[in-house]
Amino acid sequence: LVIKTENNSKENMYVQGIDFKGNPIENCWINRTELMEGGELVFKLGSVPNMNWGINTPPPSMSTEK
Repeated sequence: LVIKTENNSKENMYVQGIDFKGNPIENCWINRTELMEGGELVFKLGSVPNMNWGINTPPPSMSTEK
């Protein structure tokens, strides 16, 4: 797993979105099994919070994830 950032600076401290393996992630979470497969995780940063990103689907319960 490689973790990178875009537009990282002192002013750009807010996540605008995330790409994993070149695909946009609409949730503010990723399943552990997907991360364990490896790939590139890119955090896109900006100077203001994106209040619309990652709000539609809550994370799954840790007790049901395999």
